[in-house]
Amino acid sequence: MEGGRQAVLERIEKLMALSKSSNPNEAAVALSRAQKLMRENNITSGDLNLSSISEVTIETIPGLRRAAYVLRLAQITTQCFGLRYFFTNGRSGVASITIMGPKDRLDGASYVHVFLQRQLKAVLAAYRKQRRAELNRKYKLDNKLLADLIATYDQAAADSGNPGLVYSLYGSRFDYADGAIKNIVSKDLEDDSYSYVIGWLSSVMDKVQSYVVDEQEEHLVLEYEGAKHPDLCKSSAGRSGRSLTRQFDQGVEDGRDGFDLLKGVGGVGNPELGYGG
Repeated sequence: MEGGRQAVLERIEKLMALSKSSNPNEAAVALSRAQKLMRENNITSGDLNLSSISEVTIETIPGLRRAAYVLRLAQITTQCFGLRYFFTNGRSGVASITIMGPKDRLDGASYVHVFLQRQLKAVLAAYRKQRRAELNRKYKLDNKLLADLIATYDQAAADSGNPGLVYSLYGSRFDYADGAIKNIVSKDLEDDSYSYVIGWLSSVMDKVQSYVVDEQEEHLVLEYEGAKHPDLCKSSAGRSGRSLTRQFDQGVEDGRDGFDLLKGVGGVGNPELGYGG
């Protein structure tokens, strides 16, 4: 039943668009047919206005399902297009983002959000590769336990002349030291990656020009939200209590120098997207 009514609403929308034709006869016929359909289906002008509001759901990318990442991405997209959003949690973080607003802006918003996700994933992968190498070098050079083991092993091997026997005595200690370093590197890498991403997204957000939404449109979106999702829970990305070190600053710099996202204030047309030069 709902699908049939939606089809009627879409038919009326098309007729109303035709009613603005420069051809008087065509415009009159289209308006008459639209009004007839509205009477026959008990559709009001308010229903017609509300039918211009819809939603699109976008799946999140594995590796970017942390709430702080997803919600900040959604804030960038919705601020750029003057829309609203909510999220759905999954087993491994935020599973999807649903964006609500006028139909004519949803396609553009969806494209931008997917583009941002993919770009952030690529940027983060490059950062993590570089940072992991830096941390490995740092801890292997600075770790006294490992340095002492290597010195002791080298000396014992030189004294005994039997490297195999020496390794049987010291190998487990090397494995322990190496495992300890890997654990430290993994923890620091996660903390640094978080700081970097928040910095990158903050830089992108600073470039977004907010779409100005008029009161009537805002009322329609809120009415749609209340009708379609009455039990919706509100949330936001909030502020992080983590220490955002120089990795945050690096993210800000990379986002500022390598990414550009522009949208006319209260305007029309597609956003300009760019990465790199």
